[in-house]
Amino acid sequence: MNMTQQRKDDLLERLDSFRIKGENEDDCYGWKGATCSNGTPRISVRGKSQGANRAAWLAEYGKIPKFHFVRSTCCNRSCTNIKHLFISLLKGPKTKPTELKSYRESRRRLGVDLHVNQINLIKKMAHKRNMTVTRFISIIITGVIARERQFDDNI
Repeated sequence: MNMTQQRKDDLLERLDSFRIKGENEDDCYGWKGATCSNGTPRISVRGKSQGANRAAWLAEYGKIPKFHFVRSTCCNRSCTNIKHLFISLLKGPKTKPTELKSYRESRRRLGVDLHVNQINLIKKMAHKRNMTVTRFISIIITGVIARERQFDDNI
């Protein structure tokens, strides 16, 4: 959705009227406007109700790519602080790695969110080659790094 600067300013002003700001800029912002049954803040944009986080992102940064979602780093559903928001292919609040069932101290997260279809494709390709997903991905990454080095040497 493309927005003019006037519409962005109006939306930011409406968002600010519903926000409950903390003492610091880095604090979570509360919400005193409409909410969904699960507590997610809602606001009307061009006559349609949508998530206040999404509206905040639109007003601050503009268009959100197709199939992307606005998520928060603070795991607070009612927070609309733009500093706590980011764009992701995965839906829902970001959970802390330590809360995940698959969390192991030795694992490092690469910070890449893949769509379910991409994950299934990687699983199929690994299975086809009779490898674990981890081994398959490490081979791919090793190959990419080797090609980059070769490319850098040719420059």
